[in-house]
Amino acid sequence: KYEARRDAYERDNPGASKEERQKFREALREERRKENRQRWLAAREETSREIEKEVAVLKTDYRRQLEDRDDLARWLSRVSPASALSLALVGLARTGNQEARHLVSQVEGFRTAYMAVVQKEMMANARNEGWDVKNPPKLDLTLLPTFRYQEPSLAATVATVLVEWGLLLFLALLPVAGAYVAFLRYDVR
Repeated sequence: KYEARRDAYERDNPGASKEERQKFREALREERRKENRQRWLAAREETSREIEKEVAVLKTDYRRQLEDRDDLARWLSRVSPASALSLALVGLARTGNQEARHLVSQVEGFRTAYMAVVQKEMMANARNEGWDVKNPPKLDLTLLPTFRYQEPSLAATVATVLVEWGLLLFLALLPVAGAYVAFLRYDVR
């Protein structure tokens, strides 16, 4: 394409000076560089999207497996009343694994939104002005989202510890019920 345009220029302008031909060739090279850069940026964006999709699938699978193991360990530890009490108190204090999961999910959501804005700005600057490593363009910080942690509601917090409190109540009432049944069966003669 560019060679054909160069040949056509030289054919149509046989009397052009060496400098004019050099300028035309340089303009063609610059146009080719810009076109190649646009193609490279588009390919890079597509590759980045594909990689992000794969990483998201891997992260989701890893997080699910981790949560499954955590839930299994939590269920197994409920056998002990001391552990059930500990889990209940940690849940009410909002310092347990459930709250850590909640925080991580909010941070991941923020990170995704933040990176989308930064990448959009960087790509816009790369397309419009070019990217100078020594003097990069300034990002508009007013466009960046801010992180705000939203605590789970009291109802959600209480719901996470209902099983532990129910188990503790059951374990507390079980000996009382056993003693009551034993007292009823006791023959006082």
